[in-house]
Amino acid sequence: MPHLLSLDLSHSAVDPAGLGALLEAGPAIRELRARGCGLRADALAALGKLEHLEELDLAENMIDSAESLQRSLAPVRRGLKSLAVAGNPFLDSGREAFAQWLTAECPCLRDVDGAAPEIALKQTTDLAELAQFAGSAGGDGAVQDSASCSCLEGNPCAVPYNCKDWPNRFKVAEDRRRELGYQLTR
Repeated sequence: MPHLLSLDLSHSAVDPAGLGALLEAGPAIRELRARGCGLRADALAALGKLEHLEELDLAENMIDSAESLQRSLAPVRRGLKSLAVAGNPFLDSGREAFAQWLTAECPCLRDVDGAAPEIALKQTTDLAELAQFAGSAGGDGAVQDSASCSCLEGNPCAVPYNCKDWPNRFKVAEDRRRELGYQLTR
């Protein structure tokens, strides 16, 4: 399998030896998805053999040690662009240290769990605090996700973090519906 570029093992029962053998047989893998496989940190040692790894999904596993994960990622950290680790036990106690390591050691990393690294690993659920943090972290001041401002499509946004003009969302949506030629009723 020397030409294999993407491998999805998500929600499969994978033993550590089998994972190691698969990864050794596919050194060109750029994208590895192993979400929900019950993997522990010791099973990830073979990651270092994936010289071209860019996207890694290890979410919802049993990884309980940030240090072990860091050792496994060390050989591939420079090229890593996307990492998913949500739902792993190590985040309960090692989130801050892991975030600092990622910031310092993974220069190409652009998203962690679907958001900018400085946002994804910040331990908060307050959307206003996240938006403020994104602005102070050098971002564009908005929390990035796959959604867009629905006001611009004619429907008022339901949440403030992706809205371009939250205080005026109803007016913006109504104006856009008019522009699109929809009949408005009152």
